[in-house]
This record gives sequence, structure tokens and C-alpha cells, in this order.
Amino acid sequence: MTNRWPTFSPARLVVVLSMAACAPAYDGVALEIANTPPVDVTVDDARIELPAGVAVLVRAHAERHGSVVHDPEIDVALDSADDEVLRVREAARPRTFVLLGNMPGTMCIEARVDGDDVGCIDVAVTAPVGD
Repeated sequence: MTNRWPTFSPARLVVVLSMAACAPAYDGVALEIANTPPVDVTVDDARIELPAGVAVLVRAHAERHGSVVHDPEIDVALDSADDEVLRVREAARPRTFVLLGNMPGTMCIEARVDGDDVGCIDVAVTAPVGD
């Protein structure tokens, strides 16, 4: 009788399993506004736009294959690439952040899920309202 199943040497199987274990489990973050900003702002998975002097509270959730993962055990981190343009601070609740537009400019927010880099969210801080 012929064996129809492929056979792998133990060494090859270990390499294949190791490669699968190294792949990040998440592919992005989903952001949602958690307060009512005093002016219109744009916050989504790909872009944030707000005027200088305005703060917005956002909740961040991990995404896997385009779907939001609501798991309280998942660690989500957001870091500003340029604090002079936009500050990012952790709020009191897990996975909740305050974004504060400091001065007009463009930059990105680096996103990490469970320590893995999952990309950069483009940010545009515009002139203060009324200027």
C-alpha cells in the first residue's frame, strides 16, 4: 500500500513550525473616537486629522485579517513618531489613548500589538481652529 501523506523529517518539521510561530498574530489596529471633540476630527485605521490644540480620546483594538478583536488580554500600544506635532498618552482605561495636536505638521503613530509592530497610522495636524 502506498503512503499518500507527505512525510517530513523531524528537522524540517521543526523549521516549518518555528516559522509559523514567528508570524505576528495581528495585522493592524482599529481606532474609534471615545469622546466628543469640540471640532470635527478624522480618526480611522489609516489616518488621523485634527487641529492643533485639540485633544481626542480614542480606543484602540487589535485587528486580525481585517476583523476587530475585542480581547481584554491583548496589549495595544501607540507611540508618536514626533511629539512636537502630536502627543500620544495612555489614558486610565486599557487600550485608550489621548491624542493631542501640538502644532501643524504631518507624521505617523507607530502601532504595536502584543509587542509586534503592526504599522504606522498617518497623522495630519492642521492649523488651530480660528487661525
